[in-house]
Amino acid sequence: MTITNEQKRLLKKAIVDLKYVDQKAAEYAGVGHTTAQKYRVKVFNLDPNGQLSVEQKKLILEAHKPKCSSYKVADYVGVSRQTVLDYWEKCGLKIPGKNKKISQEKVEKIFEAHKLVYSTRNSSEYAGVSRQTVLDYWKKKGLKAHGKKSIETEISDKSSEQNLEGLVK
Repeated sequence: MTITNEQKRLLKKAIVDLKYVDQKAAEYAGVGHTTAQKYRVKVFNLDPNGQLSVEQKKLILEAHKPKCSSYKVADYVGVSRQTVLDYWEKCGLKIPGKNKKISQEKVEKIFEAHKLVYSTRNSSEYAGVSRQTVLDYWKKKGLKAHGKKSIETEISDKSSEQNLEGLVK
C-alpha cells in the first residue's frame, strides 16, 4: 500500500516530533501499523534485521541522563527496554537504580523500624529509603511487614484500658 504525502508528513511528525512509536504513530497518521513501522525504519535509517543502527545507538547514548527513563528511551528509539539497558551497560554507562548501595546506618534504621513495629511507609520515611527497599531488606532477613494494627498499638491499647480501670476504681 502506498501512502500519501500528507500521511508521510503526519508519520514523520508523529515519529520525530511527538516521539510516537509504530501503533500510536499509525493511528495518528491514519495508516496501518506495519506501514508506520516500515516508515520509522526508513526515517531513522534502522536496520530491519534487528541490529541497532548508528542512528539508534546515537539516540540511546544521547538519552542517557539520570532523569531519563529507559522505558521512554526504548519507546522513542523503537527498541526494547532491555536493548537500551544492554547498550548502556556495553558502553560502560551507569544504569539508573542498578546496584544502588545504601549506607549501613540506613540498613540499621530499616531493621530498627521493624523492631519498633513501624509500617513499611513509616519505616521508609524513618530510614530515608523507598518502601520497596524496606520490603527487600526485610525479605532478605525473613521478616514480614506488619499488619494494619500493630502489636505495639494493641499493647498500648490494653495498658491504657488497665490504667483507666485503675483510675475508675
